[in-house]
Amino acid sequence: MVEMRLGNLFSAYRPKGNIMKIGDYANAFLWCFAMAAIVVPVALSKGFGWYSAGQAASTVRQAEQAAVVKALTPFCIASFQKAEDAPAKLAPLKKIGSARRS
Repeated sequence: MVEMRLGNLFSAYRPKGNIMKIGDYANAFLWCFAMAAIVVPVALSKGFGWYSAGQAASTVRQAEQAAVVKALTPFCIASFQKAEDAPAKLAPLKKIGSARRS
């Protein structure tokens, strides 16, 4: 049985006869192109703040929720203060820490 090493793994599968050969410069260009296809998106996302569609959707969703809370907070406070039993409900809320209220 012939031992197949990584270097000659594909040599057995090479087509015979007239095949198109590319030059060294074209080979180097294709390898650079393949590496750039991997490195550029990673560099853009990590180094320059570029977002994918999923990351952008998540960021927009969080910003929407924060905007809704910011817009409705004054109305919620006003309706809470108008309630007759507001002082009675406010006392237990003051006992709870602000971290546990959210």
